[in-house]
Amino acid sequence: MYAGPLDQICSLGTEKEDINQYIVLKIRNKNLQCLVDTGSVKSVISHKLACELKLKILPYKTETPLISASGSSLPVLGSVDVNFNLRGLSMVQRFIVIDHLFPNIILGANFFRKNSAIINYNDQTISVYDVITYIYMLRWLV
Repeated sequence: MYAGPLDQICSLGTEKEDINQYIVLKIRNKNLQCLVDTGSVKSVISHKLACELKLKILPYKTETPLISASGSSLPVLGSVDVNFNLRGLSMVQRFIVIDHLFPNIILGANFFRKNSAIINYNDQTISVYDVITYIYMLRWLV
């Protein structure tokens, strides 16, 4: 058996297990944990949270259904335009409202593309707008 450098590159023993995937958004003076999910095409919010924040839910029509990671269809109830603060930056994002969603709010690839975000998994930060504004990713806090 070959025991050269390729074995070292492919080794799972050196893989970092602590991957932080959450950031904190401030919406209507509430700090909320938000999942960073580059595998989600759209940014989504739970119907329950949208109602708690008293966000105006608008009709949302799409040709393509939203599918969860498990392959099931997600029930789309509408969309909301959310003003939020992200580490001092005032931002606006359209979220699709989904019934029975956990976690309650997910930033998807559309947000990262729109804001020229760079996700650095090595130091677990996100920078946006081509400026040095680092948002540190966190673990889920219960």
